[in-house]
Amino acid sequence: MPPNLKKCKELGIKVGFVTTTTPKTINIIKEGLSNFLDFEDFDLITSNQKVALDKPNPEVYEYALKELGISANDAVAIEDTTVNQSCAVQSGIECHLFPGEYAIVGYKDMVGKKFISEKLEFSEIIVKAK
Repeated sequence: MPPNLKKCKELGIKVGFVTTTTPKTINIIKEGLSNFLDFEDFDLITSNQKVALDKPNPEVYEYALKELGISANDAVAIEDTTVNQSCAVQSGIECHLFPGEYAIVGYKDMVGKKFISEKLEFSEIIVKAK
């Protein structure tokens, strides 16, 4: 189990894999990460079959909050694109940007927004959330 996920579980923090991709793609991701991550460790995994509208519509985050039984004020999201970050923020969730390899993110995209960098580690976000 990755250290950050393990820490969340130790602290009793619910963890969701919030996506609007297809179940088929989720299974491909699960298989590709099977040596690193057990998807059974997630309290919730969403897909495009759980909501009517895909990201960047905030519906999937509202669904996740309801299913996890938590309020937006008690949630923290990590997103890999600014578009999806805005989706979480529209739901009232504090969201940090952690751009993936294919995300195009410039300085203007980060001004005034929260993002994970060398100065802010994910573990610090967990501590603040608890």
